[in-house]
Amino acid sequence: ARETNGAIQFTRLGTEVDDVKIQYDSSIAAMIEGAVLAVIVVFFFLRDWRATFVSALAIPLSSIPTFWFMDLMGFSLNMLSLLALGLVAGVLVDDAIVEIENIVRHMRMGKSAYQASIDAADEIGLAVVATTFSIVAVFLPVGLMPGVSGQFFKNFGLTVVAAVLMSLAVARMITPMVAAYFLHAKGHASHGEGRAMDRYMQVLHWSLDSTRAKTLRAQLARVRPRLVYYAAPLVIGLLAAIAMMMPRQPANAAAADAAQQASVAGRLMSGLFLGFVPGFLIAIPLTILFGAAIARIYGGAGASEGFLGWARFNFKRFTARLRDHRIWMLGIGLAALGLTGVLFTVVPQEFFPQSNGQFSRVAVEMVPGTTLQQTEAIMAEAAQVASNDKDVKSVFQRVREGSGFLLITLNEDRDRTRVEFEREMTPELQKIADARVNFQANGPGPPGGSSRPINVMLSGSDPAALERAAATLVEQMSGLKEVVAPRVSADMRRPEIIIKPRQDLAASLGVTTTSLSQAIRVATQGEIDQNAAKFSLSDRQVPIRVKLPIESRRSLDTIRNLPVPTASGGTVPLSRVAEIGFGSGPISIQRYNQSRRVFVGADLAPGVVKGQADKAIAKLPVMQNLPQGISNAPFGVDEWQAEMVSNFAKALVAGVLLVFSVLVLLYHRIVSPLVNMGSLFLAPFGGLLALVIAGQPISMPVFIGILMLFGIVAKNS
Repeated sequence: ARETNGAIQFTRLGTEVDDVKIQYDSSIAAMIEGAVLAVIVVFFFLRDWRATFVSALAIPLSSIPTFWFMDLMGFSLNMLSLLALGLVAGVLVDDAIVEIENIVRHMRMGKSAYQASIDAADEIGLAVVATTFSIVAVFLPVGLMPGVSGQFFKNFGLTVVAAVLMSLAVARMITPMVAAYFLHAKGHASHGEGRAMDRYMQVLHWSLDSTRAKTLRAQLARVRPRLVYYAAPLVIGLLAAIAMMMPRQPANAAAADAAQQASVAGRLMSGLFLGFVPGFLIAIPLTILFGAAIARIYGGAGASEGFLGWARFNFKRFTARLRDHRIWMLGIGLAALGLTGVLFTVVPQEFFPQSNGQFSRVAVEMVPGTTLQQTEAIMAEAAQVASNDKDVKSVFQRVREGSGFLLITLNEDRDRTRVEFEREMTPELQKIADARVNFQANGPGPPGGSSRPINVMLSGSDPAALERAAATLVEQMSGLKEVVAPRVSADMRRPEIIIKPRQDLAASLGVTTTSLSQAIRVATQGEIDQNAAKFSLSDRQVPIRVKLPIESRRSLDTIRNLPVPTASGGTVPLSRVAEIGFGSGPISIQRYNQSRRVFVGADLAPGVVKGQADKAIAKLPVMQNLPQGISNAPFGVDEWQAEMVSNFAKALVAGVLLVFSVLVLLYHRIVSPLVNMGSLFLAPFGGLLALVIAGQPISMPVFIGILMLFGIVAKNS
C-alpha cells in the first residue's frame, strides 16, 4: 500500500486464489473428460446407445452423493479430493458396465429386458460386490494413515472409498431397474465377437500353448537317477556350508564381540540355509549341464546310459520345457517384477514435485550487528538485481535489522519455469557483498533449517565437534556436481559489549546489581514500556523511551562514563564498578532432542532432483563415518518423506492382505486368490517405466497413482 495525495492505494502483488481456481477448473474438466471418454468406450464395446446411456448414468449418480459424504467427513474441494474424483470417474462406471454387459448378454440369448435384468443381476451380484470391496480394501488403510503424510492421503483415500461404495449401490439397485424398463430386447444375437476379440483370443491361446513341450517330453526315454549322481552337488554344498561356518576376521571390536556371542546353533543354521542349500541347488543344474556336454562330445550307446544318460535326459527335458509358452509368460512376469524393484531404487525421489508457480521467495541474511540502514541498502541492491530480469513482474521487500525477505512475482507469460528462473538468478544474487542471499524452498515443509532445497542436519552435545563435522561436510559437498554453494547455516555470533561487575567494589560503594543493570539498559536500549513515562492522547497513551543517541552508544568511552547511582544518593562511573570490553555471543541456540544442531544447506544443480543429491551426500566419507557423538537425523521435508514411505508401505501391505481376505471369501479357497494376487505386484511396472521415459521423479502424486493402479488391477483380476 502507498499514500498518494492523502489517499491510500493498494496494489495486489499476487494471490494463490487464482491457482486454486485454475486447479478446480482443471479437475472438473478432467472429471467431465474422463466420464465422456468412458461413455464412448462403453458404446464401442456394447454398440447399443440405450445400454451406454444406462452405464453413463452411474457417473453422476455416484459422484453427487460422494460430495455429501465429503461434507460429513469435513473435506473441502482441495487438490487431493478433486484428484480422487477425477481419477475415480472411470472406476465409477465399472460396476454399471459389468451389470449392463451381462444384462445385454442375457437379452441376446432371447430373454426380455425385464427377465434379463433379474437373471443377470442375480448371476454376478457377489462378483460385483467383491470387486468393489477389493478397491475399498486397498484405499481404506491408506485413508487411515497417521502422521503428516496421512493428512494428504486421508482426503484422497476416503473420497475414493465413498465414491466406489456409491457406485456399488447404483450398480446393484438403480442400473438393473433402469435397464429392465429402458432397454429393448431384439431377440437372439451374437455377443462378444469381432475381429479384435478374435485376435485377442489367438494371443491368449498362444500364450497358454504347451502342446510342443508335451510332445517333446513324451518322446524322451526316462533314465532313473542314482544317489551317486548327486555326489558332486553334495560335496559342493558341504564346502559352501563349511565356508559359511568358518569364523571371519572381525572388522572392529564391536564385530569381534558379536562374533564371540554367536552360538554354535546359529553357525549351523547359517551353514545349512546360507551355504549348503544354495550350493546344492546351484550345483545340480551345473552337473547336468556338464554331463550333457560330455554325452554330446562322447556320443555312442554309452551316452544313453548311466550318469551321462541321466544328465542328457534331464537336459533334454529342460529344453522341452522351454517350448512351453506358459514358461515364457511366467518368465516375462518375473522379469517385470524384478525390473519393478530395480526401478524403485533407480528412479530419484522427492516429497513433492516442483511446481511452476508465480512466486519466488528470497532470504537475505547479513552479519549480526548490521544496522537497519545497512540492511536496507543491501535489500535495495538485491531487489534491483531481481527487477532487472525480464520475467519479473514485481518485487516486494520486507526489511529487518540484519535480515530481509524478497517476494518476487513472475510474469504469467514467460518462457522459463520458476525453478529455471531461480537457478539462473542465484549466481547473480550471490554476487552481492556482505550478505547471504538464497532462494527459499517452495514446497511444503515445516519451518526451520536453512530454507534451501538441500537441508542436512547434524546434532550432538559437543559444539566444537559439531562445527568441525559441519565444516568437513561442506568441504566434501563442494566436490559434488549435484549441489551448488553448500554452506553452514548455524547459530551466528554477533559482536557484544560485555560488562562484568566487580562485586566486592560495587558492594563497598553501595551499588546493587539492579541499579547497575538498569543504568546500562536505560542508556543503551531505553526503559521498558511498563516503567516508561507516558504521553497521553485522546484515545491512547504512548510510551516515552529515552536513550543515548547512536553515536554515543557506539563509543566505549561513553559507556565507561555512565553514572551509576549508589545507596548514599551519589553516582560513580560505570568503569569503576565493572570491567567493560568487547566480545561475541550467539543470536540463538538451536537444539534437537536436547542436543545442539547445525544445518548445512545447498541449492540443487540444474536438472538434478533432490533424491539424487541426497544419495550423493549420503555416500560422502564424513556421512559414512560421522564422529562419535554426532548424528544425522532426517529433518523437515526429509522427515516427512521418510514417514510417508514407511506409512504408505504399511498401508499398502494392509490393503493387499484385505484384498486377499475378500477374494478368499469370494472363492472359498486359497489357491485362486493367490493367482489373482500375483497381478498386484506387476501393477507399478508400467507407471515406473513411464516415469523413466518422461524423466520424472517419484513423489507423493506418484504414490497416489501407484495406489490407484493397485486398486484397478485388484478389481480387474
